[in-house]
Amino acid sequence: MDGRIEIIHEDEHLCVCRKGPGIAVESADLSQRDMMGELKRYLKGSGLFMIHRLDQPVEGLVVFAKDRESAAVLSKAVSAEGMNKIYLAEVYGRAPAGRGMLTDFIKKAGKGNLSLISAKNDPAAKEARLEYEVAAVKDRTTLLKIKLLTGRHHQIRLQLSAAGLPILGDRKYADEEACAYSAEQNIKDIRLCAYMLEFDHPVTKEKMQFKRPPAWSFTYPEVSDKL
Repeated sequence: MDGRIEIIHEDEHLCVCRKGPGIAVESADLSQRDMMGELKRYLKGSGLFMIHRLDQPVEGLVVFAKDRESAAVLSKAVSAEGMNKIYLAEVYGRAPAGRGMLTDFIKKAGKGNLSLISAKNDPAAKEARLEYEVAAVKDRTTLLKIKLLTGRHHQIRLQLSAAGLPILGDRKYADEEACAYSAEQNIKDIRLCAYMLEFDHPVTKEKMQFKRPPAWSFTYPEVSDKL
């Protein structure tokens, strides 16, 4: 199996994996490896159902179902906010201490696989909301914990950039100064990770919680106590 995929929990109904940066959950390009294809080969023909996605450059936790019944329950949990996903982002700049919320209106651009901040009255725009908490700071960067309240295309990347806190290593939305700092620090992958995943098991109803903070988060002193 592709080394960018790590299985961290598996039972007869579901599979929880840690996705490395660079591999798609599911790709439209048949010549490109993706998680769905790799896991289907690993499972040797058993059922596999995608529940949610992460952008290809983003790392983090992803859950797949192995049967239609479990897939239906987990998909309903996602749409009803019954699945809790927490992200870590390392951004360029100093966010105000404590907690905050960002609310914007987002629409997809016509080309380039981009999204844009738009006016509230734009019929093509959808509301985008997220909560953030400052986990740690350095001289020029901040480590944020983020909870999505809506699920829009490139939402975290776009909203943080629009708020003056571009994510390190983001080649789509970061400004010139942040890109220069990422190059100076030899940061090649986007510093965004879905590090915590929590949901009720679709069959046993047991509370399932998984955490896999990325290696780069531990460059902040004493950050492990806050995750």
